[in-house]
Amino acid sequence: LLEKALSPREKDGSYCYTAIEADIILGEHVDALSGKVISERVAIMAHPPSKTSDLSFKEFINSCCENSRVHVKLDFKELEAAQECMPLIEELVPRFLKNGRTIFLNADILPGPGIDNHNDTSSYIDAAVFMELCRK
Repeated sequence: LLEKALSPREKDGSYCYTAIEADIILGEHVDALSGKVISERVAIMAHPPSKTSDLSFKEFINSCCENSRVHVKLDFKELEAAQECMPLIEELVPRFLKNGRTIFLNADILPGPGIDNHNDTSSYIDAAVFMELCRK
């Protein structure tokens, strides 16, 4: 699906999509064909409660960077996933900006409507900690 989203869609070779939003958690990166675990605890492209994906964050962000035609909104579902991803993001930001593209960083810093216990801090990321991480 990512390859399709990053490919020209119009007859004139133009692109339908200008931005891609993706959720990131820590989990198992698995082979798409065999289902065999490639890595046990890495940043992957998935939305909770899923904890497995055949697309790692590194594969995703590198594909988006190589395409250089899309803005990317990264929606971190766990602080640990954001911490793991920041060094690669920092490395790739200049390439995105050079091509007039942006990486947006997002995290669930407030409990959403699906959260029954708003005192359960495991359902969202501490805003101050996330902002400090993003400033680095």
